[in-house]
Amino acid sequence: MNAAMDYWNLMAYDYAGPWLTWADNQANVYHGVRTGINTDSALTWYLQNGATASKINLGIPLYGRAFENTDGLGKPYSGTGPGTIEPGVYSYKALPLAGAQVYQNKTDITAYSYDSAKREFVSYDTPSIAKMKALYAVNKGLGGTMFWELSQDKVGSESLVSSSAEMLGTLDTTLNHISNPGSTPTTSPGAGQCAGVAGWSSATVYVGGDKASYNGRLWTAKWWTQNETPGGASGVWTDNGAC
Repeated sequence: MNAAMDYWNLMAYDYAGPWLTWADNQANVYHGVRTGINTDSALTWYLQNGATASKINLGIPLYGRAFENTDGLGKPYSGTGPGTIEPGVYSYKALPLAGAQVYQNKTDITAYSYDSAKREFVSYDTPSIAKMKALYAVNKGLGGTMFWELSQDKVGSESLVSSSAEMLGTLDTTLNHISNPGSTPTTSPGAGQCAGVAGWSSATVYVGGDKASYNGRLWTAKWWTQNETPGGASGVWTDNGAC
């Protein structure tokens, strides 16, 4: 399948949700001792089974999964809360929820917020975690990162897309053409009325009455000219007909 694919988008999230009986991280890169799931293991499987690293884009969630009435990470919960996208799912731009404290695990490369008063746990990525994930993608030789989904991102320094992009470098903005000012198109002297007439050259100075052959035709300069193509908009050349 890899040969037929332009790229793979690895959905490296939804490792935890209402199908579990405990609150947990939904997008950890490493470990995942309770769920048995992590991004690094998933990526390794794809690479071992024929996927090309440079075709793979690492998915980063722009939302958080919530767990209500819980004592925190790895603890039982009851309910998932109202969410902003759907029950239990909050848009990243709505996080962290008011009153919650943010925790980041830079070993597992994951983050969550927890409100001890409301006993509310939300697993989501922060800008620091997004940068670490982008750097992971670079170190693994991946194609880049992708997000689900862009309308849920924040702006400015809190943007996960921008945070990720900082680690990936910039696009090559070189214009797709070659500048070679020393190259001069010319035509060879022809037969007929062009016999013995040199081909036009952008480097040659012509004055009124000078002749040159160009594209199989004979041309006569009306006045002083240089680097003005016969037949061009300047009108400096008179077309004397085919050679």
